[in-house]
Amino acid sequence: GEVRARALFHISITLIVGYLCAWGLSGFITAAASWRTAFMTTGCITAVLGIGSFMAMRDEPQIEAEGVRLETPEKPMPIAALLFGTDLLLLMAGCVMNGYVRDGIMNWAPKLLVETQGFSLNSAVGVALIIPLINYLGIQVGRIVYKRTGGRVRNAIMLLMAAGAVAELLLLIGYRWGAFFCALFLALCSAMAYGVNPLITSFLPMEYHQAGRVGFVAGMVDALIYLGSALSGTLTGALSSGLGWNAVFVSWILCTLLGVAAMIGSIRMRMRKRI
Repeated sequence: GEVRARALFHISITLIVGYLCAWGLSGFITAAASWRTAFMTTGCITAVLGIGSFMAMRDEPQIEAEGVRLETPEKPMPIAALLFGTDLLLLMAGCVMNGYVRDGIMNWAPKLLVETQGFSLNSAVGVALIIPLINYLGIQVGRIVYKRTGGRVRNAIMLLMAAGAVAELLLLIGYRWGAFFCALFLALCSAMAYGVNPLITSFLPMEYHQAGRVGFVAGMVDALIYLGSALSGTLTGALSSGLGWNAVFVSWILCTLLGVAAMIGSIRMRMRKRI
């Protein structure tokens, strides 16, 4: 219940810490030593944390204290039925859209600030470090919206994506107003995308427990978010170089609106089938 929800939102904060380390700590190590040292340091940290996490894992959750008993089906739902008989395909489309926008902002923010605001690279990275901090607020907003919608995760995702589309429109209109407004609107766009993240990666898969496919859905969700991330790496670069940053902002708006449409379709399908 509430304990699980709080834990799932807190887990998403690790993404923010990761970006701060990637842009801040790795940049400091690279400047002080070399790229090789930065990669070796982060690799060692990852290995230590991975081993520690593996040793701390349990095969079965400890839920007796809450008096909760999870009932799993004897036979999981066939994958074909899961894909074509439920709203999963719509959710998968929304995951790609969110990944494209989320990591497009995080990966390209320094270059955007350099090219549109005339910052030096060091100054742009320094300003861009504010974005992960604001992402924390986005996750907390996501938590509040989730509660306000009565735990209806698709409704919460839809509202956050709609807010993200508004922020992206403001970015398209207002990035010429100066560095402050550009960074502010960029941070708001990122915050809404990160507010969606724990809802997609943690809460949606749990809704497929009765189908016996929590692990499958969780894996697909993560894979498709990173597919969107991979697309952002190439498409954002191509759009910014060929058509300018206005085209990038428009692509973010369109992708976010497609995500909203996917959530609306998912909600209607579940209402129609009473899933």
